[in-house]
Amino acid sequence: MSEATTVTPQPRQRWLVILLTVSLALNLFFVAGVAGTAIMVSSPVTPHERFEQIAAQLQLEQDQRKAFDAFTATMRQNEKALRDTTQHIWGELEQPNLDQARIGPLLNQTAENRADYQKAYAASLKHFMMTLTPQQRTRFIQLTRAVPERRGPAHIVRKFLPLSHRTNATTNTSAAPTATK
Repeated sequence: MSEATTVTPQPRQRWLVILLTVSLALNLFFVAGVAGTAIMVSSPVTPHERFEQIAAQLQLEQDQRKAFDAFTATMRQNEKALRDTTQHIWGELEQPNLDQARIGPLLNQTAENRADYQKAYAASLKHFMMTLTPQQRTRFIQLTRAVPERRGPAHIVRKFLPLSHRTNATTNTSAAPTATK
C-alpha cells in the first residue's frame, strides 16, 4: 500500500521557527541600538581639537598658520602648568593630615599660573588676530563663541523631553517655613 505522504510541519517545529525568528529580530535591534549609541556618543572635543577645526574653517595662510600654532602652543603650555599645580594641590588634599602651610603656597602658585596664563593667552591671541583678515577675524569670533553641539543620550533627553518632565525627583518642592515675629 503506497500512500502519498505530505510533510506538514509539526506544531513544535513551527513554534521553534517563530521563536528563532523573533530572537534573531530582537538581537538585530539590540546590535543596531548599541551601534547607534556608539556613533551618537562621540568623545568630547578637546579645546585643541576645536581650535584645529576652527583653523580649518578659516583657511589660514602660511603666516597665519604659524601665528595660530604659536597661539595654541602657548595655550597648551600654560594649561599644563595649571594642571600640574592643581595635581599637587589634590595630592596634598589626599594626605591624612592636611597641612595648610603646604596647601597655601600651592594655591598662590595656582593663582599666579592662572594670571600668567591669561596674560600669555591674551598676547598670543592678539598676535594671531592681527594676522587675520577682517572677515576671518569676524568668523573666528563667531566660531569661538559658538557652543559646540552636545551629542549623546543626555542631549536627546534635553531635546525631546520638556523641562517639566526632567525635574529632579529628589528636589523638595514643599514650601519653606516662614519665620514668625
